[in-house]
Amino acid sequence: MENNSRNRDYCFIEDDDSLTRLIESHLSNVDTIAIDSEFLRFDRESPPKLALLQFKTKTVKGAIDPLKCHNVGDFISYLFKNKSIVKILHDAKQDLETFEFFVNFEISKDEIFDTQIAELFINYYTNGTPSYKELVQKYCGKSISKYYQNSNWLKRPLIDKQISYAVTDVEFLHDIYAAQRKSLQKLNRVDIYCDYLIKRLNNHIHKIKASKNIDFFVEKERVDKIYKNLCNACESANITPSVIATKNDIRHIITFPTEYPIEEWKLKFLKI
Repeated sequence: MENNSRNRDYCFIEDDDSLTRLIESHLSNVDTIAIDSEFLRFDRESPPKLALLQFKTKTVKGAIDPLKCHNVGDFISYLFKNKSIVKILHDAKQDLETFEFFVNFEISKDEIFDTQIAELFINYYTNGTPSYKELVQKYCGKSISKYYQNSNWLKRPLIDKQISYAVTDVEFLHDIYAAQRKSLQKLNRVDIYCDYLIKRLNNHIHKIKASKNIDFFVEKERVDKIYKNLCNACESANITPSVIATKNDIRHIITFPTEYPIEEWKLKFLKI
């Protein structure tokens, strides 16, 4: 594992051999791991591009450079094939979307712990959802900076301050997890939280898989054809196509018709 700076208290993994050693030496006996990712999305319909993967176990913490480690999928696969390892994340949906482009997986009950969603079952929020920074302050009494949050994470080289910032996003997850588990147990809300979370995450993953299949395989042609017919029909009726549906709407309507009900008059334009 690479750790070139004497001031680093984490490892920064930039080659496949180091990543393989991490998997073999540090993941074989873990029961929990905190993970987070940095990624960029170039537009609403493109998949997120993984730029950095952060992790922390009880014995080691660090970050993996997926632009240099070609077998980063092995790390992700190991975690999600081992259902007994609890993966601790904050706002897991976006990270799982990034991971799903490396490995196909389903979420089992108690496999994922999402600190953001857990907090909603402990303290009901009326204005948005709790941030990681807020939870670190509440449960750990620490104030963390989000200065590098909007960095260009695909630009290389990354400076030490960027990597250190990124690793901070997993630094306190174990402590938050432990405190929230106790609170959920005390409130007798563990089961309802777990049931909600697994349904939420698996529904999201199913949509990702369907969207991925549509985007990259045969269904893309079907979506394009339907959208072209829609544009022609709307032009004749002097209606803006987006009033009926966008390409993304068409993908969802095809894949999840019961979850995305659409008015009968709009279906006549789509001819699905």
